Amino acid sequence: MSKFDNIKWFHTMELNGFTTKGLCDWRPYKHLFFLDNVKNSSVLDVGAGDGYFSFEMEKKGAKVTATEIDSQLSRDNYNFGVENINSTHSLSEGYNFKTARDTLGSEVELITSNIYSLDKDINKKFDFVFCSDVIMHLTDPIRALKNIYKISNRYLILGNPIYYITFRGLGFKKGVQNIFKKFIFQFFKNDPYIFYQGHTNRNIFWLPTVKGLEKMINSCGFKIINKNVFFTKKDHHISPQKRIVILAEKI
Repeated sequence: MSKFDNIKWFHTMELNGFTTKGLCDWRPYKHLFFLDNVKNSSVLDVGAGDGYFSFEMEKKGAKVTATEIDSQLSRDNYNFGVENINSTHSLSEGYNFKTARDTLGSEVELITSNIYSLDKDINKKFDFVFCSDVIMHLTDPIRALKNIYKISNRYLILGNPIYYITFRGLGFKKGVQNIFKKFIFQFFKNDPYIFYQGHTNRNIFWLPTVKGLEKMINSCGFKIINKNVFFTKKDHHISPQKRIVILAEKI
C-alpha cells in the first residue's frame, strides 16, 4: 500500500510513478488552459487545491506561487462538506499540496490567503494570475476579480463551469428561446446546485453563461484575447460539465 492511499485527493496527478485518485482529472484537458503561455513568467495560482496546475505551470518554466484559504470555514458558505471535495486533513495544513510538492521536488511556494485580500496578503504582482474553479464559490465574484486585477501585471487565466440551456425537444417558441439566449447567470441562493449525477454542492452560488462571464471579466478591467469552451466527461470529473477557460489581458 502506498503512503498516498489514505489521502482523499481532489486532483488526479502523477507523483513519481503513483497516480492519485482525485475527483477531478484535468490531464486530458490541460492543453485547453493556455499553460504554454506562462513559460518563463511569474504566476499566482489562486485556489490551488492539491496543486495540479501549479506543478504543471512550473514544469513549463514558470515561477509559481500558490494560494489557498486557511480552512473550510473560510469559504463564503461553510456548509460544503469536507468529505466531498478535499482531503482528510484541513486546508490550513495544506497537507495534500505539500505532500505532492515534496514528492515532486517542486519549489512552488504555498501561501495562505483569501481571494478578497490577495493585494494585502501578497505584496507583489505577477505576470499571470491563474484562477480555476474559484469564482463560482464566491458571493462577490466582482470584488474578487478586481483584487486579481490589482496583483496581475498583465494576464488572467480563468476557468469555470458554464451554465447552459438546450432547447432540443422542449418545444419552446423562437421568442422564448431568444429570451433564454440573453440569460447570463443562474443564481442558486441557499439551495444546493445539483450536479448531473445528483451530486449536490452547497458552496456553488452561481454559474454564468459564456456571455455573463465575459461581461464580468471586461467590467473588471480585462479584455479577452482567447477562450476555449469544452465539455468534461464523467470519467474525468465529478460530473460532465460545459466549461470555459479564458485568457484575458489588462486594459
